[in-house]
Amino acid sequence: MNSHNLQFSILLILMTSAVEAAETDIDKALMNLFDNRDISEFIELRKSEEIVAGRYTVRQGDSLDSIINKAFGDSLIRKSILRQAFVAKNPGAFRNANPNWLLADVTLIIPNAEDFQSLLFVDYGEVRERYPHDISKWVRYPR
Repeated sequence: MNSHNLQFSILLILMTSAVEAAETDIDKALMNLFDNRDISEFIELRKSEEIVAGRYTVRQGDSLDSIINKAFGDSLIRKSILRQAFVAKNPGAFRNANPNWLLADVTLIIPNAEDFQSLLFVDYGEVRERYPHDISKWVRYPR
């Protein structure tokens, strides 16, 4: 090994050690900063704020059902329908359109009422024509 290669190798080792030391110092500082602090509530609040905004960024460890529970809570809609709506609204977020293969680091769009109607009816436009949104002429029964 010539002296130039030896000097380069020593420099590389020193630089690697310095980077590792800096990363260790940063890790220690972060641990001290968050020592005895529970940030899980903050993380959950941030996730729920995302869902209210109509979008959710999938993080490692998330499942579609956990996202559905956050977005729709105790909904009376069947989970299978909710899963289908998510897959239909976000086809690029699932491998082979399988709701069990949710990809991480994608942003999901939370399905809305029109998405569910499109999923359930063959031609939602025809349904809207047949059953207009104006309910003023509907029959009302006393309670």
